[in-house]
Amino acid sequence: MVNSWVTGDLMLSTETTTELLDRMVLDTGNADVDAVIESVTRLFRTEIRDLLVRRDEVLFGFKGDSVLSNESLEVLSELAIDVDSKLSDWDGSLDSLVQSDHRSSWP
Repeated sequence: MVNSWVTGDLMLSTETTTELLDRMVLDTGNADVDAVIESVTRLFRTEIRDLLVRRDEVLFGFKGDSVLSNESLEVLSELAIDVDSKLSDWDGSLDSLVQSDHRSSWP
C-alpha cells in the first residue's frame, strides 16, 4: 500500500475498503478482465486486509502533521505473494470467486 500523495486519491479505512472490495463488481466492457480482477481480489482478500491493517498501523503510529501528504512515507505496507502457491492451497470452487454475470464468458 502506498500513501495517498503517491496516488492522489483519498484513503478509506480498512473496514470500508474491505466492504467495498467484497461487493466489487466490475463492468469494464471486457468480462474476462472483470472476472480475473474480481477473482484475484477475492482469492487474496485476507492478504489485502492484512496490508490495509499494516497500512493503518503505520499511519496511526506516525508522529507528525500531514501524514497522508508526507513524502517520506511512500510505501506503507507490502507483502510478497505467490499466486501459484495460493491456488494450489485453495480448496474452493470457481463459483466462489467469479460473480455470476461474468461466469458466462468463461469456458
